[in-house]
Amino acid sequence: MSKKNLYTIATSLLLLILVTGISLLRKELFINPLNRSMPIKYPSYATADNDGNVFIIDQSLRRIIKSSPDKDLLISINGGKRSDGNFYNAIELCLDSNGMIYVINRVPDEDGFYTVREEVLRFHPNGSFESVIFSRIYNKNQRIPQLVQRGQLSSIHNNGNNKITWFDTAFDGVHIYNYSTTSETIDFKLLLPYRDANVQIASITQRKGKTAYITKQGRIYMHTPSDEDTVVFDGNLHIQNNFPSVPWRVAFNSQNDLIFSNILAGEIYRLDAPDYKNRKTILSQDILTKNGKPGDYYSYYNFSLGENDLLYACQDRYVVGISRSGKIEFYANSLTKPLTSQICHLLLILFFAITGMFLIIMLRLFYIHTLNRKISLILKHVGIFVPLVVAALIVTAQLVYFNMVSRFQEELLDKLSMMVQVIPLMLDAEQIKTIKTQTDFMSNEYQSVRKTMHTALNENKDSWNSSYYFALHRVVNGQIFSFMWLNDEVTTIHPFPYLNVPEGPYTQAQRGEIVTETAADAWGLWMDAIGPVYDKDGNIVALLEIGKDYVNFTQENERLFRKFMINVGIISFIFIVMFSAFSYLMLISIRKLNNGAMQISKGSLDVEIKPRGNDEVTDLTNAFNAMALSIRTKVSEIITLNQAYHRFVPEQFLTFLSKESIVDIALGDQIQKSMTILFSDIRSFTTLSEKMSPKENFNFLNNYLSSIGPVIRENEGFIDKYIGDAVMALFPNSADTAIDAAISMSRKIDEFNKQRKLEELNPIASGIGIHTGMLMLGILGEEMRIDSTVISSNVNLASRLEGLTKKFGASIIISQSTKKQLVNRNRYTLRFLGELQVKGTTEDIGIYEVLDALPEKEKIIKIETKKEFEEAISLLAECKLDDAHKLFKRLYRKNRSDLAFTFYLKLCRQFEKYPDRLALGIKLNQK
Repeated sequence: MSKKNLYTIATSLLLLILVTGISLLRKELFINPLNRSMPIKYPSYATADNDGNVFIIDQSLRRIIKSSPDKDLLISINGGKRSDGNFYNAIELCLDSNGMIYVINRVPDEDGFYTVREEVLRFHPNGSFESVIFSRIYNKNQRIPQLVQRGQLSSIHNNGNNKITWFDTAFDGVHIYNYSTTSETIDFKLLLPYRDANVQIASITQRKGKTAYITKQGRIYMHTPSDEDTVVFDGNLHIQNNFPSVPWRVAFNSQNDLIFSNILAGEIYRLDAPDYKNRKTILSQDILTKNGKPGDYYSYYNFSLGENDLLYACQDRYVVGISRSGKIEFYANSLTKPLTSQICHLLLILFFAITGMFLIIMLRLFYIHTLNRKISLILKHVGIFVPLVVAALIVTAQLVYFNMVSRFQEELLDKLSMMVQVIPLMLDAEQIKTIKTQTDFMSNEYQSVRKTMHTALNENKDSWNSSYYFALHRVVNGQIFSFMWLNDEVTTIHPFPYLNVPEGPYTQAQRGEIVTETAADAWGLWMDAIGPVYDKDGNIVALLEIGKDYVNFTQENERLFRKFMINVGIISFIFIVMFSAFSYLMLISIRKLNNGAMQISKGSLDVEIKPRGNDEVTDLTNAFNAMALSIRTKVSEIITLNQAYHRFVPEQFLTFLSKESIVDIALGDQIQKSMTILFSDIRSFTTLSEKMSPKENFNFLNNYLSSIGPVIRENEGFIDKYIGDAVMALFPNSADTAIDAAISMSRKIDEFNKQRKLEELNPIASGIGIHTGMLMLGILGEEMRIDSTVISSNVNLASRLEGLTKKFGASIIISQSTKKQLVNRNRYTLRFLGELQVKGTTEDIGIYEVLDALPEKEKIIKIETKKEFEEAISLLAECKLDDAHKLFKRLYRKNRSDLAFTFYLKLCRQFEKYPDRLALGIKLNQK
């Protein structure tokens, strides 16, 4: 490869690596490589394996991270993807005894509103996707409010005995699913019949036949199939700081104690088995403070129980793990990235820095050696003006994009703001006032307000409201609580820390303001508006929140941005092409002359440039055309002469001898190579020839050879020489191609005979012998007369095999060495003819008849007798003359036209007459 090409390829490759790498890894490249700390963002769920490694769902359900007990980051799995092999929202997870990770994946529609798919996915301990364990698709008819931004699957956990268990809270009750990690089968049953369970039940757990569940009326029930369910805890009767307890998440520990969270108090309790009357606080703000950890108030909506009843729960920024004794075993708001990851990050930045330096060096070498320190006028135009125009396009596109996105977001927020001002006019504030306790959940007044809200949004059936949710909040004892959501997921006194942030959007709305915001929490990203709901006296009785999923909005913006950039790229490309074309038109005449000269130098002689105008360039163009015509005429004569030479000396000979032209051939040029030799001969041609005139002889042979010559070339062979009616061909690539050619030649002869039959001429038959071995190809002769030839005993052997076709009544015979070289032996039907010692050889040679070209009837009978025939040959080789003779006789009676049977019968009679010859094998002294 020349230096010019090398520098061009290297420069292009380095530029491609830089552009592609920066495009794909731009986020990683701009992260501080010296910072090993990775913050935990909005964690929602955590659990641990037997080794104490903690698995955390964070980034608003879109990331799963694995931490060592020492808070080192081990793996990270990113979600937010709807494609197979990924998760979108990870709701909960658990692990089996082999460390496999099981994740409840919830996938919303394109608007981030209705849940359209729920799955249980399995990931390998290293974070790679394994398989889908369970999947449920919700069609359009199933898109109900209870599937708005939530689903039905929950509480996945390792139930022991190699089983992974999760619950399906449907409208007819709660179903329990058990997946066997050994048999990989799922069984399920109705665990708890309960009308409107999807609406009424907040959480459920089951262990060793015991089932406990929490209703949104604030009660914990113990379920027994044979008796009426009993209340083991009533939050309405447990008042703390003027507030009732709001139980939300429930689970059994290994001692069958009942663990549940009180989201209103921000605490987690234990009810001791077996009577579940003794209640003990196991996680609270005070416990965290006593353990020296930040004790911010937080409602623990979810938690998990690991080995040894180690409890894991999440705050907005922290993950905490606490033992049964109350000791904090794990507390983290960030993890430490592995040193290897930091090193890889540094190496990645170093790689791109070095690649950039090499690109600068290669650009200089490209300028010096490829461009010869000259820059084309077109390149100058493109290199100066195009970047300016492209930069202007990108800046303009970004300004338009960001302005459009900003305007669109403002319009959405204005729409939300308008909705929270209009919809309250439809609400009955007096009914809202009656909703005070948890027991009012789904009361008549509650359902009336709920129906009004659903009607106000027209059940989310229209295009304008199809992706909007609503939430109603009330002030109780000076605190703001949610009491109604579109998807019925909250109780009537449902706490959220963000509701009571001083000077936050909800406290501002409490003062009568209309507030809009974009916010993030552990469950996602949101865009919403909050406004007051007034009673008839002008008092604020509730806050109305109308919003939509902001993740979808940002994803749409990202898709729009990509489209913008793609369009800018297309426009830039079109501009480059048009600008280059304009510059080219300025220099078209000179370029045409230069290109014409380059084409002639590369061997393309059909060059003629049409002159334009009437100037000095036109005169130069005419002179160039005259020169090209003269060169074309001379070269055409040489090419014609060279093609004529190739008809006498095969072009393949020149290739094997590494010669570009016949002019380069000299006496003594030679090469040794293993090839397959094919000999073909017309049977009884001498008798046939005597009946024809010289002209008829040559016409017959030329017609015959015109039929089989192309067949040989089509099968990667070439004809070395014609020997009267015989043809010697060589196949350098494989023995398969030689047999394919022989079969096709036999079929061509069948077609040739059909034409002869129409002309009332006798049909012809041919024999083909094929052998594979080493050959010497070279040039023989003397100074005034040379010829290409092949020298080898293997050529003679191929000729002998062709002669044997007459004796055995075969059309094609191949040698044992050819059979061994076959790549696809099963493609051919071969019949073993024995091991013979032919004239000119000292060793026995195994030979085979190829049956594929025979007429169908003859082929079938030879296949039917093939096994017995080869058995008879084997008996003869073992000197079992009598058995062989009997078997050959039986075969002869079956097919008297098979000359191979006749040959061996005669041979057996000779051996009977001269037994001493039997041990010497089969010798053929004639051709």
